[in-house]
Amino acid sequence: MGRTALLATESHTSDAPVYRGHPLLGAAPDFRRDPFDTLLRAARLGPVVRFRVPPGVPIRSYGLFSPECAQRVLVQETGGYTKDSAPYQEVAAAFGNGLLTAQREEWHRQRRFVAPLFTPRRLEQDYVPTLVAEGTLLRDRWLAAPEATLDVHAASVRYTLRAVGRMLFGADLDPLLPAFGPAFAQLNVHLRQRLTASLLAPRSWPTPGNLRGRKAQRSLYGMVDAIISDRQTAGRSEDDLLGRLLAARHAETGEGLTAGEVRDQVLIFLLAGQETTSTTLAFALQFLALHPQVQRRVAAEAAGVLDGGPPTGDAVRTMPYTQQVVKETMRLYPPAYAVSRYTHDGDVVGGVEILPESNVAVGTFALHRSPQLWPDPNRFDPDRFAPAQVESRHRYAWLPFGAGPRVCIGAQLAMIEATVAIALLTHRHVIVAARRDRPAAPVGAVPAGLVLRPAWPMPYRLVAQR
Repeated sequence: MGRTALLATESHTSDAPVYRGHPLLGAAPDFRRDPFDTLLRAARLGPVVRFRVPPGVPIRSYGLFSPECAQRVLVQETGGYTKDSAPYQEVAAAFGNGLLTAQREEWHRQRRFVAPLFTPRRLEQDYVPTLVAEGTLLRDRWLAAPEATLDVHAASVRYTLRAVGRMLFGADLDPLLPAFGPAFAQLNVHLRQRLTASLLAPRSWPTPGNLRGRKAQRSLYGMVDAIISDRQTAGRSEDDLLGRLLAARHAETGEGLTAGEVRDQVLIFLLAGQETTSTTLAFALQFLALHPQVQRRVAAEAAGVLDGGPPTGDAVRTMPYTQQVVKETMRLYPPAYAVSRYTHDGDVVGGVEILPESNVAVGTFALHRSPQLWPDPNRFDPDRFAPAQVESRHRYAWLPFGAGPRVCIGAQLAMIEATVAIALLTHRHVIVAARRDRPAAPVGAVPAGLVLRPAWPMPYRLVAQR
């Protein structure tokens, strides 16, 4: 539906309130300094807010901060919104044109191709045993560490990277971890700098930031190429993501995917499968240590499942409270703190006119902390996700995985990854502050590209239950 027809369906429209920011540079400096606080302040202006941009910048930018607005853009009017937005263009330039950034028929083709890897049967029968093995290894390494103390974020990164490596690529990615982490972090820093720049230099210019970004990208590409080469050299034919990519053939020409196409998919799934879940798990473990009464409920639930042996896929479904803990963690710290789209023709959202040629972003971080939707929104309370509470709330008040056709394909896998690890760690053990003489201070978040991560190390101890 074109912009004229859309406007005709609304009897009353208004202009969006403006988040002005810097007198000359607009909202960009505020987003660079603290995107989370900027989203929260913008949300106070209304459900639809226009962000001021520097003079001469042709693009317009809007933020959406209500479930109804999110539903319209992500679910109801998907034909009028694309991933041509500036953030996704930057992600594609950094990490390639995988499932996260592909569009239109290319996205449909890629989605059909990988969907069989994420069916409930595949998750429960094939992936849960791998997660149990990796979760057990995480627990044993934690107990064997000096004073049984680990940085839970670093440990979560290792757990998720190893799990994703085995489940999707049939590879042990442990040897890559020392180089993978810094390269990934550097490319995310470069991505964030470009996303929040007031004046954006072309990617081809040899600026210090562009040069650092290219170096990090080359390093990541080299690691992914090594994963692919090892599989090809081994000659193994496995029905995992990498095996499907290497075996894929065009229906008409019979040609396979290029090396670049295979690499793009592997890199995007490393990003989505490792970075986001490790952050969620780390914050969830912190919340358990800070809230002993919640941890006791989780431990009791784990005992009901694990006393009879390792968890199965069916058993994961019998840990609803643990899953509530994971969901509440993602409410407070959604790995993707905003979801962006682009409209060529414009729209009317929440009675507010969105002009053509505009970036539109659902401010997930602010939506998840709206006092109108979440009483006492900064308080950690897993009971918000008890069934009765969920039924009383708008369906799109909680969007850690996005919504609509482009909802994250690995959403259920991420939930299972975190649930299995938490169950194994809290079964017969307790997560406590690293310092015995004082409680741990909660760790906040910092932006890393389009995702967030803990602001500093998170040392905690794992001790046997008394």
